[in-house]
Amino acid sequence: MRKAFVFLAPLLLLIVACSSSKELTRSKASALINAKPDFATTKVLPVEPHTFDKMIADKLFVQPGSGQWWQPSQETRAYITSLSNGGYALAKPLSRSVAEIDGISPGPDEGTKVASFTYHYNDVPPFISQHAAITSDKIFHAEALFKTYDDGWRVEEVEYK
Repeated sequence: MRKAFVFLAPLLLLIVACSSSKELTRSKASALINAKPDFATTKVLPVEPHTFDKMIADKLFVQPGSGQWWQPSQETRAYITSLSNGGYALAKPLSRSVAEIDGISPGPDEGTKVASFTYHYNDVPPFISQHAAITSDKIFHAEALFKTYDDGWRVEEVEYK
């Protein structure tokens, strides 16, 4: 009996370990999202309309000529290099981190899952905090699509809300 247990114990551990790797846990989802390079750092921040209006009023964005696109002022260029439909283009990238995985649900296709999560930016410069209303403690929402492969789960896409 003891020989059977000694033989079966490692086999049972292997089966349990393999089956748990098929599961996408909240901690595993968080680690995978944080490790994704295009999530971990960004060079674009979302534009909040009320803050942009204030930046114009404070002359932090100027319009070089009639009908031309707004440009950052000299003072602003140290932090924001341009403005686009995607947001403020930053002079230096900001890092961001998952704050919490809110839930994991089945994805649209077999072998996929969707994780809803919140995140925040890290070490936001005072200029950005003051003028763009984005601070290190402000929480944003997103969803990540995961797909399982033979070696585990991978983040396929992140959708920012």
